[in-house]
Amino acid sequence: MGKKKFVVDAKKGIAAIYDSSRPQAEDSPESNLPYLYFHSKLKYMAMRKKIIKTINFPSKTVNSSYSIFGGGKPPPFGESEYSLGTNSFGSDVFFLPVVGGIAISGGYPLYANSQSMRAISVVLDGSTLKCMEKWRAYGTVSIPAQSVTIKTYIFSSIEFPYSNTKGLLIDENGISIGNGKIDTRHGHLRKGAGFLLPTSRTMKVSNGGYSALSTSGVSKKYWGSTAVVSAIGNQVKI
Repeated sequence: MGKKKFVVDAKKGIAAIYDSSRPQAEDSPESNLPYLYFHSKLKYMAMRKKIIKTINFPSKTVNSSYSIFGGGKPPPFGESEYSLGTNSFGSDVFFLPVVGGIAISGGYPLYANSQSMRAISVVLDGSTLKCMEKWRAYGTVSIPAQSVTIKTYIFSSIEFPYSNTKGLLIDENGISIGNGKIDTRHGHLRKGAGFLLPTSRTMKVSNGGYSALSTSGVSKKYWGSTAVVSAIGNQVKI
């Protein structure tokens, strides 16, 4: 890779950063993606809203009369939903929930001991962002109460001009590049110390086992014989 080249061309109506060894990237960004760092003709996402909500999950107690050999009551299990906040940007949005310094996927385990488990998923139900809890108290292990803070970032695609600045604008309000596709007034995902964004497989089920990515980037085994494996991720910030 060569040196980075930064171009602002008001006549063409573009702003771009690309590898100087690939000048074609300036006019044909879609055909030269490996050589691009930014191009105002491409689609980008900007953060529209950040929702922070702390949920107090109650404890769940095992059923002492349960027996795996039958004759007793089944193990306690259930599900609950909690409202996190509202979304006013339509259904075509991308949201990123973060718990304890890691961007979580659906079915993320908050607690697991033996075969008792509490898992959560963040979903968009109409205009409401919700946390869905599923749990099962199995055997002799009850599930303790937990207080968990969920930070959810809502993004939408920038597909049309958000400003009249085709090139570069620097004023008292901040910096805007390429029709506002990069704007310091908006939040953009970028590399840096913030939280872990997994970029590879985060969960694995094998031979009755289950594991999920931890904040260190190494999978934590919950039960069974699933091997503990490393996963790929990047530290990002908004």
